[in-house]
Amino acid sequence: MRVEIVIYRGQLNPSWDLTDQESDALQMRLHALPHTGMAAFPNKVDYPALRIRAFDVPNNMLSGSGSFMTVELNAGLVRLQHGDGTIEYCLDADQSIARWLLSLAQGRTDEAIRQAVLARIAARCS
Repeated sequence: MRVEIVIYRGQLNPSWDLTDQESDALQMRLHALPHTGMAAFPNKVDYPALRIRAFDVPNNMLSGSGSFMTVELNAGLVRLQHGDGTIEYCLDADQSIARWLLSLAQGRTDEAIRQAVLARIAARCS
C-alpha cells in the first residue's frame, strides 16, 4: 500500500509505502471504525489530507469486494472506495489512523511536511 499526503495540487505529493505488516494493521484499524451514512464526501477537501492506494486487499477485511481500494482520510472522515465501485464512509473523529500513518512515515518522507501535517491534525482535534 502507498500512502500519499495530498498537499499539492498538480504536483508530486510526498508518499511512502507500508510494509505488509503495516498494511494488515491498517486494514484492521479501518475495519474497526464506525460507519456513517454520508451520501458524499465533502466537495471541499481540507488540505492536507491523506490518500491510500491499495492493491490486492483481502475481501474479508472490509465489507466491499474487489482487489483494489482507495482510502481518503480528511478531517476525521474516511472514504473507502472498493474495486467494484462500492463506497463506504466511516468516522475517525480523533484522526487516530492519520496520526498512526504519519508516525510510520518518520524517516520515509519529508520530515518538515510530516511535522506540519501532524501539527494541523493536533490543532483540529484540540
